[in-house]
Amino acid sequence: MTDLETKLVEIEPIPVTLSGDTLAAIRQAAEFTPVTSSWQTYVLTGVAAEATQQVPLLPTDTERIRAWVQVNSVPTAISSDFEGSVAAPGANGNVLLISAGSLPPPGVYRVDWKVGLDGTPAVADLNNFKLVYGPVLLNAINNPVVGEYPQPSVTITIPVGNVSTLSVKAIGAATAGTVYSAQIVLTALTVFNGYVNVGTLGQVQNGQGGRVYAGQKWEIRAHDILYFTGDGSTPLTVVVNVERDQAP
Repeated sequence: MTDLETKLVEIEPIPVTLSGDTLAAIRQAAEFTPVTSSWQTYVLTGVAAEATQQVPLLPTDTERIRAWVQVNSVPTAISSDFEGSVAAPGANGNVLLISAGSLPPPGVYRVDWKVGLDGTPAVADLNNFKLVYGPVLLNAINNPVVGEYPQPSVTITIPVGNVSTLSVKAIGAATAGTVYSAQIVLTALTVFNGYVNVGTLGQVQNGQGGRVYAGQKWEIRAHDILYFTGDGSTPLTVVVNVERDQAP
């Protein structure tokens, strides 16, 4: 054999066994690098027929990695105003308390609030208010003198089935002879009105399946065909994002 000649050498295959952790890591990497992603938007006008009209949502697709279904309601102009006052509240005492049942419908709201002092405030009343919805959202900034003090706005989400109250409380005990006051205005940014039922044809025909409310987002990993129906009364948009393992 000369220097210009090449000799081909056949190498026997070597079996390799991957551990479960290694296989899981490979599959996870593959899941997060989909080849294709597509979007589809459905618009429901809120007519009664939509409660019995089965709309194909996802086709049968064995290459589908996952799909997300996001339901949105049409923005509704809702603004709620609450006011309250109390004489010399004790530590953690309510100045304004809004019960869960008195709050507006589930949704996302901007909270505009202000606090006020009257009577004979003193140094103990400096920055002595807090806004509470579950945990404390904000502590107020106010001088220990008579006046009204607007506070920074915050955003809260009132979920479906909410049991939390919204309140303005005194942080420490107020000075004797003072009157504490508070005002809260809730302005709707998104209202969680309405829902769709998602499932097999038989499920949605019977008003069953998974119920996705406006404002919610579901991840679906099923490969079978799925349908949805509206609630028959609420204008909604249904947005579907599909990730596939490979191009069709």
